[in-house]
Amino acid sequence: MTNLLRTASAVASLSSARAFTLGSFAFLDTEVPSFLPWGGIQNASVSWSSGGTKTISLEGYFDAPLEWSGIFRGYNAVARAQALETMARSGNVLSFAGAALSRQVIITSFQAIYTENGNIVPYNIRCEVLRSVPNPLNGTKSALANLIGSDGATAVSTLSAAMSSLTSYAAAVTSAIGVYAGQITPLASLFGTGNSMATLYSQLTGVATVAGGLSSTSSTSSINNVGEQLSSLSSSLYSMMGLSGQELSSIAENSGPDVVGGMSALSAAVGHSGIIASVASTNAYVSRATANVNIATGASNLTTTP
Repeated sequence: MTNLLRTASAVASLSSARAFTLGSFAFLDTEVPSFLPWGGIQNASVSWSSGGTKTISLEGYFDAPLEWSGIFRGYNAVARAQALETMARSGNVLSFAGAALSRQVIITSFQAIYTENGNIVPYNIRCEVLRSVPNPLNGTKSALANLIGSDGATAVSTLSAAMSSLTSYAAAVTSAIGVYAGQITPLASLFGTGNSMATLYSQLTGVATVAGGLSSTSSTSSINNVGEQLSSLSSSLYSMMGLSGQELSSIAENSGPDVVGGMSALSAAVGHSGIIASVASTNAYVSRATANVNIATGASNLTTTP
């Protein structure tokens, strides 16, 4: 049952794999909201004078809070909800990236509801957005460079750990697994020297190494170059998820009245689900690094580029 829950969760991640992160926490699958209102208020004082004259005094723009809901599902639903609660209790400033936004926020409200013996935990979270103040000092650029490098390193660690277990799993089932109805991409064909996952990992480590070398002295062109590499990497990650997603769809379409068509199909489904879930998690860090590249480039334009 646990494997089936993971399979269903991973399939859902195909439609919600776009990065949605808060601090180091990456939201996946049904944890990602289907919509996110955002905006703010330009605080203004308006006065009218005789003759139709109107005077508007602007007092500053204030971001509206970011508030959304989602659902944690599966064997670790409660644990993930508790992780968010711990972040809320800390009161720390966190980086938010998602829905084409990148903000610094503080969690001001969090609520979770325990249902279905902890396998389904709906939640609601509210974050106050900190004022974005352009800083002409290189310290801003340096901090963003560190974040980019840190997310690159975390992405490598995430995919490395997943590949270790998935490679072992693929090797274990290769001798036992047979060809199943609708097979497109054999699981074992994705691993090993020169194969898709190894190539993807090599691309990731290369980009992470370059990102880790960024600093306050990096030129705007250097930062942009990292951004382009991250964008290309993200496309590769989506391609990998799409490939395994097609395999899962084919397994489902050819399973008839059963959840899966047999042990060989089930083994493949578990492996491909693991690929999708791990690659989606990796892509969350890559996408957040890309968002920080865009911010860093804007910050660089406020300073003298070396």
